Amino acid sequence: MLGLVDLGNKTPEVKSLVLESEGVRVEDVTIALEEDFQARALLFVPQGKAAGAVIALPDSEESREAFAGIAEGETPATWLTSLLEQQLVVCVPVTVERESDFPFGKLHHIDRRRLLYRLGFVVGRTPVGLEVQQTLALRTYLVSRFLLRKQQVAVLGEGQGGMTALFTAAIDGSLGAVAVVDYFQQRERSWEEPVDRMPVRPAAKNGPVLCRAHLAGSPVVE
Repeated sequence: MLGLVDLGNKTPEVKSLVLESEGVRVEDVTIALEEDFQARALLFVPQGKAAGAVIALPDSEESREAFAGIAEGETPATWLTSLLEQQLVVCVPVTVERESDFPFGKLHHIDRRRLLYRLGFVVGRTPVGLEVQQTLALRTYLVSRFLLRKQQVAVLGEGQGGMTALFTAAIDGSLGAVAVVDYFQQRERSWEEPVDRMPVRPAAKNGPVLCRAHLAGSPVVE
């Protein structure tokens, strides 16, 4: 349904560009999972020993910089500073934005996520599936780098990121906690949502039941 990629057991190559080193350390991390598949995220590291980590997934309507409040002229988001004050490492991955700011999109009035969904459908891949895989890869990286247990890593998602968080918890029940904001709700009007948000359409009747069953291993905050 999600079209996850079999990455095997090889150790991925990690590159990190330090953007800020005073106070809270800010890095732009890239993890090469396959030749044409990379996980990218902003990493905020507080001073001292990390008590845990949170992977915060932005909505598709905003960039990771805007979500964290570090875009030019903005103040860091309250949620980000609150987590850092608790000695939690915060990881903000890239979410494919729902924008039509490219030539083909402008010409055919199609956004980037919808186009990638159509292209990926042919080869059995979905945007949300790749974002779930990116989240799991980042969790593995955080556990290894900061010597954490899997249960010390939580996932927070808003909007489209909330869908990714929910599906990540369904795939892997060892997350410490999962928070879904502005995504999971009554599904009577789900047909109005963008097509790439409905990779489980054939199982829509049993979708909520399946989600509850899969998520039994992880506490979910809605």
